[in-house]
Amino acid sequence: MKIYINHLNLDALPEILKTKNNYYINSETCTLIYSIDGIYEINNSSSKKLISHDKNIKTIDNYLETFSLIIDNSYYTNEKVFQINNHHISRKIKRCFFKINTNSTIKMVIEGEVLDEKLFYKRISNEYGISPTDVYFELPDKTNINDALVKNELIEFLSCLN
Repeated sequence: MKIYINHLNLDALPEILKTKNNYYINSETCTLIYSIDGIYEINNSSSKKLISHDKNIKTIDNYLETFSLIIDNSYYTNEKVFQINNHHISRKIKRCFFKINTNSTIKMVIEGEVLDEKLFYKRISNEYGISPTDVYFELPDKTNINDALVKNELIEFLSCLN
């Protein structure tokens, strides 16, 4: 399950990233390819076609003060591929993962395009080498976000974004 923050100002993310070093756990980089045949993901070890399984979304207004959340239970499965249509566009992206503690099942994910000289005009976070384009939380399916422990972790992350 992914939880998005409705109307979050992404321009503030580079500064927020600087204060989250103690929560950082790891990152992954991949190339996303968009073609008429679908979406593909390429990383160091494999090429796969992403198959979307869309689910209904739910909105929770004012979950914490002015923060409203969008809960998305959609997910992707994948199938290994060996060739991709020549007519496509691609983006090299990096996902940075953050946790409150090592035992937590909640991850804050900040995703963005990998910076190069062509992207000098965009929002910049030099420390992680990305131009942030998205932030969301990843939780196990069917997590009750109103559970006290889950809510405390989400509130701790949300308070940093304020």
